[in-house]
Amino acid sequence: MKKFFLLLMVAAMCLTLAACGNKEADVRDALQGSWVAEWTAMGKSLNRYYTFKGDKYTTGGEAAFGPVSTKTGTFTVEDSVIKLTPDDGSEPSTLDYTYNEKNGTIILWWNSDIQFERGKVNVSY
Repeated sequence: MKKFFLLLMVAAMCLTLAACGNKEADVRDALQGSWVAEWTAMGKSLNRYYTFKGDKYTTGGEAAFGPVSTKTGTFTVEDSVIKLTPDDGSEPSTLDYTYNEKNGTIILWWNSDIQFERGKVNVSY
């Protein structure tokens, strides 16, 4: 009887741990694909894109001074930011995000005020 209760308690603990999941892995999965932000500043139409695949990313877009050169790198999920580490050795940067654990949706932000949309394709890369 003691062995039965022990096994039952071990099974309950395993289920509890499995139910919690791994937030960082869930966020990484939710990020996969392309994200685009568009806004107007100084009278110009600007945009920025990020494409996430596995633990790699690609970014580029259009800034006030002209096209932003394409960069690639790796990313990690840390607390409420996505840390981007460029392959070219330049300074890492971050993107803010919010993640709804109940429905698995993610909202991605650049500079805390420009929101990205998933899979928008009308930006020339």
